[in-house]
Amino acid sequence: MGQGVRYGLAVWALGMAPLYLTNYTIEPWPGIFVAKILAWELLAMTTLGLLVASMAKKDRADEKASRTHNLAA
Repeated sequence: MGQGVRYGLAVWALGMAPLYLTNYTIEPWPGIFVAKILAWELLAMTTLGLLVASMAKKDRADEKASRTHNLAA
């Protein structure tokens, strides 16, 4: 779970934050508007990071079970 949160935070920091901060400096967007967008994007990226981590955990468990089954056969 922690790895998923860190992954979501990293994707947000590298992808979304620079995009909206650049738009904030170029276009006349209110600061509170940009802050709200960044907060929602952080929530979305953290949720997606947790989803990816849970899918990777299931894949890892399936791979380990398959490897154990192949060794027993």
